[in-house]
Amino acid sequence: MLACCGAFGPLEVGLRLSSGGGSGGALAVKRLPALLGAQVSRLMVQLLQLRHTNVLQYALCIPNRCASQPEVLLATSLCECNLGELLVLLKADGSLGQRAHGLVRQLLSGLHYLHTLSTPVVHGNLKPSNVLIDDKGVVRLAEFGLHQMLYQTTPPPASSVIWWSCETCVAYEQNRRMSCSTMSDIQVAGMVVHFILTGGNHPFGTEASQIVQNIRRGFNAPATTNCEANDLISWMVLQNPGQRPSVEKVIRHIYFWDTEKKWKFLLTCAGMSPDCKTAPLPLSNFFACLEKQAAYHNTKGDWVSVVRTFLPEIAPSVVSYSNTPVGLLNFMRDCLNSMQNMDIQTTTRLQQFFVAAFPGLSLTLYRFIEKTDWLRHPALAPFVDGTNY
Repeated sequence: MLACCGAFGPLEVGLRLSSGGGSGGALAVKRLPALLGAQVSRLMVQLLQLRHTNVLQYALCIPNRCASQPEVLLATSLCECNLGELLVLLKADGSLGQRAHGLVRQLLSGLHYLHTLSTPVVHGNLKPSNVLIDDKGVVRLAEFGLHQMLYQTTPPPASSVIWWSCETCVAYEQNRRMSCSTMSDIQVAGMVVHFILTGGNHPFGTEASQIVQNIRRGFNAPATTNCEANDLISWMVLQNPGQRPSVEKVIRHIYFWDTEKKWKFLLTCAGMSPDCKTAPLPLSNFFACLEKQAAYHNTKGDWVSVVRTFLPEIAPSVVSYSNTPVGLLNFMRDCLNSMQNMDIQTTTRLQQFFVAAFPGLSLTLYRFIEKTDWLRHPALAPFVDGTNY
């Protein structure tokens, strides 16, 4: 029975037989013509060995090996739906906000696995229809590692081209061959992350022709409601492949830090340890660096008004602080020092306030120091070296 059409032609539903003779689950099966099947078989030497929660496992079968041009069957587990279909369901029941972050994590977890193998595997065909959801709700990457076989004799549909990197678009136009790399995967992954977080929107536009043109020009406008997510996506979709982050850097981005890690980072930048004692950071030199970076980037803000609005009981004390990131760090440190014996409820309230009221502060501070020697300081290095997965 035909299920749908994939990049290599129609899919059929099959059954995996268990060792006892029963059914071991449904399969999505592709029948590949002899010439294409022979090329795919050579690529499968490595791909058949891959095992990861967020990557679909391939299976290969050649029913009649004695034939002069044997047909090749390529199979994967049959999943419940693809990413685009899932987002429609999540928006309909109002649960997209709860699920989106987890979907992004799983997507990047699968890509991290492929890219960090001893011999890295380039996905090369990443798009919402190749991000599948299994019967347990787990994200599974599909059709990876086969981009060299795509669109050799037939032109690609616009629905595929809008999920190509800038360099893939250029290369295909020049020689009609798919040219993909781990860095092209990163750009497309940034597009898919935006697609998830916005419930189905592409960061490069709304119409196919506009999207392709904007990809080639490097013009994008991330429009999520999270400043950290916008920063990550903007980094991933940069036009120049050499300026994009590796997948290791992607998963260490502040967007994936939990509230506790952000709080510890803010405390450290304010010269305090998690127990609100003095941290081993030379504040005068560190703050001078931050002030210089704030002036260079023309960083604007009005944290004083925020404190006056949401913490009126301590608002009078803010008048002596500069309305800059360093002023806010000084205020935060002095505020906590003045409440050394505060109860856990007050401590928690202050933590939640500073993290929620200034959602871009951790990112701003990190960007200020990321290209300086400060990130190698023992007090700050753990925030760079640690993983968020």
